[in-house]
Amino acid sequence: MTSHCRVAILTESESRSRAIEEFLFQPTEGQVCMTSDELYHVVNAGQIDAIVVTNALGGFLTGVDIINRFADELVNPICVLVGDLTPSQKRRAEELRVGTILPADSTPVAIAAAVANAISKEIHSGLSIPHGARVLVRDQDYIAPMPQLLVRISGFLNDPNATVGMLAREISTDQRITAELLKQVNSSSFGMNHRVKSVQDAVGLIGVRRTVGLVLAAHLLGARNSKLKPLPRGLDGRLRMRSLLTAVTATTYSKLRGHQSAELAYVVGLLQDVGILILLHELGNDYQHTFDRCSSIAQLQLAPYERSQLGFTHADVSAALLQKWELPPRLIRLVQQHHEPFDKIEVNPGEIELIQAMQIGESVADCREHFSPQRQILLNRLVAKCGGMNEDAMHGCLSQAVAQTMEMSKLFSLPMPDGHGFQKIVQQIARDADVELSANELAAKHPLGKRPAMAETTSAVEGAAATTSSTDENASNPPSTDPETKTMTFLGCATTPQKLLPATKPSAAPRPTISETVYTPQCVEPNPRFTDELGENGYVVVVDDEVAIHELIQAYLKPLGLHVECCIDRLELALHARDADVIFIDMHLGDRSGIDDIRWLKSKNINVPVVVTSGDLSRSAVMAAVTAGAADFLPKPFDRQSIQAKVRKFTQAATPSTLVGAT
Repeated sequence: MTSHCRVAILTESESRSRAIEEFLFQPTEGQVCMTSDELYHVVNAGQIDAIVVTNALGGFLTGVDIINRFADELVNPICVLVGDLTPSQKRRAEELRVGTILPADSTPVAIAAAVANAISKEIHSGLSIPHGARVLVRDQDYIAPMPQLLVRISGFLNDPNATVGMLAREISTDQRITAELLKQVNSSSFGMNHRVKSVQDAVGLIGVRRTVGLVLAAHLLGARNSKLKPLPRGLDGRLRMRSLLTAVTATTYSKLRGHQSAELAYVVGLLQDVGILILLHELGNDYQHTFDRCSSIAQLQLAPYERSQLGFTHADVSAALLQKWELPPRLIRLVQQHHEPFDKIEVNPGEIELIQAMQIGESVADCREHFSPQRQILLNRLVAKCGGMNEDAMHGCLSQAVAQTMEMSKLFSLPMPDGHGFQKIVQQIARDADVELSANELAAKHPLGKRPAMAETTSAVEGAAATTSSTDENASNPPSTDPETKTMTFLGCATTPQKLLPATKPSAAPRPTISETVYTPQCVEPNPRFTDELGENGYVVVVDDEVAIHELIQAYLKPLGLHVECCIDRLELALHARDADVIFIDMHLGDRSGIDDIRWLKSKNINVPVVVTSGDLSRSAVMAAVTAGAADFLPKPFDRQSIQAKVRKFTQAATPSTLVGAT
């Protein structure tokens, strides 16, 4: 164990409890309780990871009764139960999923060791759900419990011995679920050439796991239909469409790759973001503002922001809800980890494939909500990490996912999506599947947050814009193809490359003002190392904690002859700052503020113009940048034209002078 854990202890005597506390392994901290009420209060009020309780406490309640009380309140700490149990108590302990039961005469050392093993096993299983997420789910009353029939049949997803007859018998006990299943199987999406009239035939035709997925999906989407009505108009349909598109895309991708868990991908895809529903209900407009902002700004990611503000994420809340519904631990673990980087997930290879499919499905849903080059880069990088996909395969996968999403929306009475808009996104994504292949293969070798060396980075766009970056020494003999007007395709968008600077030295003139600048820049001495033309001498430094932003800026600027150096930490910034013509710094870095980096540059007398990039356009954010000494401000998301305008402003050859304020 490497993390700090707290254990509450209640036994028949204080001396025994103190002895157990003394032998707890570091860094575990014990807290001795004298009564069951004190134990209950401590577990509910504090960050308690595990409890030790003896069954025979000498009073009215037994240890099993106390654990049962916690379960009723959806407080599920790791439990170590000490005592000799009756047969009925053993059955109840098993139903309560008490993981460790020790004999009544167990020594304090043995009990402490059992606590350590139980905590280690729980952490390794990925089911260590933050206390705040569990409490949030425990206290809500607007999502009904999962019907026991669905809890039982969900176990069939992981049961290789489950048969068609076994599942058919379970489903046949519920007329509503039976009718819903037959409705789905007889829909046009299954393409049956005859009408299916019995559950036995339906399960036999589509298989056990797929049947379970369909039944669970019908319940989940139906429940969300009713529970999302109090939400603001339009948000309910958005969330349901997002879940459905994620689930269908994950399933389609899994089948295309030959994964064994395609049906499970469908269920997990529907479940993974149900925590957003609870957070919207509990936190109201504050959370909705955060959710909308992260949905519309490509550079912002919801889960890291949630973790920084709440201490847990919507994935943790989703997992807590599934735990309340008593769904299989495997489902809970997959849902909780669906935002984690692949190299940090402690699951088997089959589950890695499933999480990859889920992340691809979610990335497609992100593109559908707000398409941008940054989001397509992230999607392409995910696909590359998962084995790559050419244009035909990508187009086929997405087209099939869109068609099934449209069909399922109709089947479940969800708002129908814009089919034309869907297909446009499919074409944009698929068209660049081959173009981005080399960049994605590179990205697959470098996990998020680890920047490849500049010499290794080769953007497909560089080749497309080679005529722009390789100008003649003599400007009077331009290439036959005018780079000012040649159109190329970048990330599915037609763009016209422009030379930022003329090849010949311009006459001294004031720098042009930039109309889109949101405030008057500070007067900053420009870098004295100005050159007559960009070529290899134009030097731009980018400080951002998102590799996708690095790749995007490189794609925008490197074809024009600029050298772009990307930095993640301050050490890298220190190595390159003095050589830069202009530095772009993100305001909100992962472990620090970009404003602090600007102040640090000033303290080192590095007077290179700094442009702050941020999706936060509030007056306080802009004023913070001004006060720190930033020369300009670039709102996120930015496009090719806006970032090139900023670079032109600070790298164009001109006589040294203070910067001209924007009007």
